[in-house]
Amino acid sequence: MNRARPRGWVLAALLIGSGLALPQIARRFPGWLEQVYAEKLFPNLMELLVVPARQVSWSVAQVLLLGLAAVLVVGFLHALSRARKKRSVGAFFAGTTGWLIAVGVVIWAFYLVWGLHYARAPLAALYGLTPKPADATALCRVTRLLAADTNYSYRLATTRNELGRADDAPSRLLQPRDELAKVLSSAHGLHHARMARVALPPPKSPALFSELLSRLGISGIYIPFTGEATVNGLMPEAAIPFVTAHEMAHQRGVAREDEANFAAWLACRESGMAAARYSASLAAYSSFLGALREVAPDSARALNQGLLDPGPAADRLAIWDFWKRYEGPGNDLAEAVNDTYLKGNAQPEGVRTYGRMVDLILAHEADGRWDPGW
Repeated sequence: MNRARPRGWVLAALLIGSGLALPQIARRFPGWLEQVYAEKLFPNLMELLVVPARQVSWSVAQVLLLGLAAVLVVGFLHALSRARKKRSVGAFFAGTTGWLIAVGVVIWAFYLVWGLHYARAPLAALYGLTPKPADATALCRVTRLLAADTNYSYRLATTRNELGRADDAPSRLLQPRDELAKVLSSAHGLHHARMARVALPPPKSPALFSELLSRLGISGIYIPFTGEATVNGLMPEAAIPFVTAHEMAHQRGVAREDEANFAAWLACRESGMAAARYSASLAAYSSFLGALREVAPDSARALNQGLLDPGPAADRLAIWDFWKRYEGPGNDLAEAVNDTYLKGNAQPEGVRTYGRMVDLILAHEADGRWDPGW
């Protein structure tokens, strides 16, 4: 009898089970989670983790993804060849325990280097906000504010030569991407000071990743194992600053999607770059319009008529058209996987969590902290 195989199965089960239980265990120790993990351990881990990504301009994550794909293909072909030689289906699964042990190790690594942030207290507590269920009146009021802010920041960005437009084409960012990353990093540092001392790599937009993300309906992704924020560089450029700020929020330990959206909105507004503020206002306007459509469809239809100036309206349509072109089975599959992932990490609304930034912006506005500055 081969005793190694049962021991392998037991080890795999222990690693996977205990790894998945880590956030539930950590949630029982909120003091340790904030004061030890978030304040000390995570920044120190990031300083080590991002060393390779900081040294090169290309995406380390993209190379690792290609390497992993090659390993999986070789492993599959090897298992298939072994099964053919032995004429046994069981031979195909002979190395399963090794793969399962590797999965367990990856789960542990994911939560230790970043995923435990899902177990932390809500970001609203950090900002001293008290989100409340949205009502149609508040949604209408803030939707109008966001439309006005979108128009104002668009005009300001074009005046400052941060945005350009040729004929009927979508807006183009005229500021270098490294400058965008620099100002957003400074703005994030206002609320995440513990990460200000860490020299994080700027967001990257590798061509292969961008094409893959487009086909999966994803605007950006944070890779915890390399500490890299990846932005889909194929999107219309009006969307780029807000998505960049969102992935940078993940990079600084803001795990939940609604909170990363809110942190991105704040960072864009506080960055001093009008093009970033415009991108965030345009994204937030779309989210508010979607939320209003659920509770007061007639009001949403009325507000969507003529509130935006021609430039912002054209950019919003360009963003919608871009994602429409990539609709398909890959998009549906990625959404289903992401929905499952989010629900498994303390976000019961799944992909709908992205839109819950609305509640945080409403609380921010109701608390009197939003000075439009027009």
